[in-house]
Amino acid sequence: MQELQTEFDKLDLNGADKPRQTRFLRSQQNVKQKQEQAVASTGASASAAVDDVDTE
Repeated sequence: MQELQTEFDKLDLNGADKPRQTRFLRSQQNVKQKQEQAVASTGASASAAVDDVDTE
């Protein structure tokens, strides 16, 4: 059990190791493009919101 806990503690809980969606349905492609434009125009402040939408 302690081994598992030490490995869990090593994980980056901030999301850097979280897998990102790279393939999208056609209906999702427009949404993804809008999100990327929003991130590009607003900077890092919108990146957290984009990450939440990508996981759905």
